[in-house]
Amino acid sequence: MIKSVMNKQMKRSGDFHCHLDDHRLQPMINQILNEYFSMNYQFLVAVMDAYQPETLQWHKNIAANEPRLFLTAGAHPHNAGDFKPEQLKAIKDFHQQSGLLAIGECGLDFYYNLASRQDQISCFAQQVKLAKELQLPLIIHSRQAEEEIIQILTAENFQLPFIMHCYSGSAEMAERLLQLNCWLSFSGIITFKKAEQIRAAASITPLNRLLIETDSPYLAPEPFRGRLNVPLYVEKVAEKIADLQNIPLSLLHERIQNNFLFFKERRYLNH
Repeated sequence: MIKSVMNKQMKRSGDFHCHLDDHRLQPMINQILNEYFSMNYQFLVAVMDAYQPETLQWHKNIAANEPRLFLTAGAHPHNAGDFKPEQLKAIKDFHQQSGLLAIGECGLDFYYNLASRQDQISCFAQQVKLAKELQLPLIIHSRQAEEEIIQILTAENFQLPFIMHCYSGSAEMAERLLQLNCWLSFSGIITFKKAEQIRAAASITPLNRLLIETDSPYLAPEPFRGRLNVPLYVEKVAEKIADLQNIPLSLLHERIQNNFLFFKERRYLNH
């Protein structure tokens, strides 16, 4: 197992995007968190689903006992056909009561098209407005929709930071996004054999605009591909990016930790 070969003394950054409330992870949540933080990770960011109010309370209870766990909440584009004002209220209420790191994941998915484009665009645009109101960054899900994402952010005059979660686009699109107030977050896909395009994008991403994630329980990196993914496997993503950027792994973790603090401490409000 990965834990047995990791240096416990190294100070590590963290997984910026995971789904702890998945039914496969919930029963072993204490073990997952204990193993993860025992390896000297500094933070973990869990994504909450605004369509499922019961999971908001579940996350709140978990986070109350783990100060290194940070939460985001959003309405996913797959369910945009069911989007109602109640979802916006749930996100806003949670932030006002407990504090959110960001709004999301939200965005557009024109690959699966599980909701109409019109519903997805409306759902996303309303969350962009809410992020502006609450002065929070956005965590964006985008599949074959980067142009439309840019158009909506521009139309809404969104000046706050946004994170392209699980970035899987080209280096050329990465350069365009990086010219905006964008951070790119890379997942285990970067370790896949046919992911040359994503590795090219990670290679040109400045360290001060880079984050790592698992998107667990999905997208387990090599050599765990096909298995249940857990936050601890984020180390395989870090190792691959450190290799691509030709820098020590410890330096990569140091820079990602600083990027995380940029969001945690809301430094962007002083820019």
